[in-house]
Amino acid sequence: ALAYYTYLGSITNCYASGKIELNLEFLNADTSIDGGDNYAVCIGGLVGVMRSAETVSQCTSYVDVTVTKAFGEYEKSAFFVNMGGIAGYLQGTKTPVDCYNYGDLKFPANGQKVRTIHIGGVFGYTPAVTLHDKLENHGDLILNVPSNGTYYVGGIAGLPYTATKFTNCVNTGAIEVGASVTCTKCYVGSIGSYNQKNTSIDKCSASNNAEGKGITIACDCENLYVGMFGKYPASSSTAYTYSITNSTNSTDLHVTSDFSSTSSCYPTLGFTDTPSSAKSVLTITNFHVSGDILFEGTAGGYFYCASIIGYWRSANNEAYTMKTTNCSNSGNITVRGALKSRPAIGGIMAYNSGNYATLTDITNTGNISVCNTNTDAQANWAAVGGITGYDGQEPPMTNCKNSGNITVTGNWSREGQTYPLRVGGIVGYPNSFAKLRAGAVNTGNI
Repeated sequence: ALAYYTYLGSITNCYASGKIELNLEFLNADTSIDGGDNYAVCIGGLVGVMRSAETVSQCTSYVDVTVTKAFGEYEKSAFFVNMGGIAGYLQGTKTPVDCYNYGDLKFPANGQKVRTIHIGGVFGYTPAVTLHDKLENHGDLILNVPSNGTYYVGGIAGLPYTATKFTNCVNTGAIEVGASVTCTKCYVGSIGSYNQKNTSIDKCSASNNAEGKGITIACDCENLYVGMFGKYPASSSTAYTYSITNSTNSTDLHVTSDFSSTSSCYPTLGFTDTPSSAKSVLTITNFHVSGDILFEGTAGGYFYCASIIGYWRSANNEAYTMKTTNCSNSGNITVRGALKSRPAIGGIMAYNSGNYATLTDITNTGNISVCNTNTDAQANWAAVGGITGYDGQEPPMTNCKNSGNITVTGNWSREGQTYPLRVGGIVGYPNSFAKLRAGAVNTGNI
């Protein structure tokens, strides 16, 4: 609405309203080109691209942005799409501050074939931005593209590529990944989608918007990661620090996707997956979840569902630590789908496969209901727990309390078989009882 491209520029105290609609075909016939910045389509409510930006502050957008036609033919377009409520691409400024988006970002194009998409409520792609401060998104993010690519959708930033902090950020916009989407990997976060560097979230909140819409996922993809922050790198030789502190998530999450037998599905409202080899530190303090999680799809591969932590792991010989303190969940978790391999569902944590973890002053009051509707095969190595589903290394627990009711029905491997179903008020499947538990209390019905 203001400018497509700026270099060494600033936007301050700017406002725009109206509509932007893209109806174009932009064909790259050279399939050997590996995409990149030179082959990116950048769309922003105020500015498309900001390179070496000086200042981005005190800006508001009421601009609705819609893409209605394909960029190119399938497997002939190596384009990246960066789409944001304020700017599609923001590089340079260290701290965008006091920016607000109320416009909807919609990608419902027919025949759309795009390799990689970054959609953020405020900014689409933010390389080299080290602090996102006082940013708010209240517009809906809707992606429904039949393209076999990789997609990053974040309530504040689509892809914050570098080490960064999110402070005082708010997202109330709905996030929808539609059934037309076919993709290799899909990363969705109430605040951000994915990062390969140090990232922290402090004093941030996410909630359903006025119409009661939260996050809905119906795409056909191989791997799905959903949370307050979609995903951190699964393995790395570099030590990272990342955290969620003093934040809340009351967003409802509804997943109806079907996943292949080799896929992984992590529906959470906190963290999904964490590094396994680096000497990293994960801290979750004063983080409270009240949104409901509903899964009604098919998970042929790994399935880890919990309010705060999907899958945590570390090598035993690494000083990799996770400290979870003063956290709670009051939302209900309902899994009503076809499950097969190692499903783990927990009120707080789904699957723990590493040492050096502590859980202190943890409370779950939400009910957990799990029904395996897969009639062709029993679910193996399944675990359901009020605090933790599968617990491979027994992290010390202090003052961990569950009062939520647990109901499990359906087709499961039974006692006497290789990997039977395990259910517990605190831990569903404890690998051992080597560590002391002080004040672990369950008052919920099973």
